[in-house]
Amino acid sequence: MIKDSRLDIFRLKIIAFAGTVLLNFAWSGFIPVSLTWLRMILSFFGASSIPVLCLVISESIKHTRSIFKYMLRLIILAVLCGFPYYILYHDLLSGQSYFREYLSGPFTVFYIVGILIVYDKLPYKWLKNGSIFLFVIISVFFGIEYAPVSVIIAYIVHIYCKEDQRKFRNFNIFLFCVAIGIVGGVLYFYANRNSQFLTVDLLQLITLSGSILAIPLINRYNGHDNPFLSNKARFAAKYAFYLGYFVLISGLAVLKYFLIMPHA
Repeated sequence: MIKDSRLDIFRLKIIAFAGTVLLNFAWSGFIPVSLTWLRMILSFFGASSIPVLCLVISESIKHTRSIFKYMLRLIILAVLCGFPYYILYHDLLSGQSYFREYLSGPFTVFYIVGILIVYDKLPYKWLKNGSIFLFVIISVFFGIEYAPVSVIIAYIVHIYCKEDQRKFRNFNIFLFCVAIGIVGGVLYFYANRNSQFLTVDLLQLITLSGSILAIPLINRYNGHDNPFLSNKARFAAKYAFYLGYFVLISGLAVLKYFLIMPHA
């Protein structure tokens, strides 16, 4: 018997969660500036979680029994993770607090779910295209996590969701990742010559080109939810990643608060 090597939603969620762990270790302050190269490696590979998660979101929108309950779970998780996320990503040197420092990954998912639903419901192509431009700009203005990269990739994955559109999805993701890598690299080179413009955001932008690594992963999606048959196992699989993210963010926040902040 040949074992199916394709990936269901549950396995894709595991991959996305693993990438999320790498991204949070890369940018939450645990790795010193002297090891920026390690930050970039972790973030490059962790960025593969973005298209994978976008595929999970797109499929969830199509197959969930209740969009309202789905979004309610996401916003509750976003609220619960807001303060630990702030501890992780607050810039101690700035002396100021920003609203975006409370906007964790679940809020990004909540935002993406909302804008994709709006996109599907709009009746005209020009309205759909206009909504893409508008919501990408809004995501940058409010500081949605990894915006605009995460939002743009979400649109690409959702719009080209059919099997016969896979080549367009892959090409657009590939082209977009190459573009942000080149643009980020050029800006970083310029910033190195003008240090006042050098920011962590540029390094992060360059490494998010690692989203290109997800193309073979999302191509292996088999169209199934998860391999579990019992109701208890399916329930556990459904909520495990909500709990997992909360534990991850809260655990890292506690470690940073007691181990790093006292020495900052």
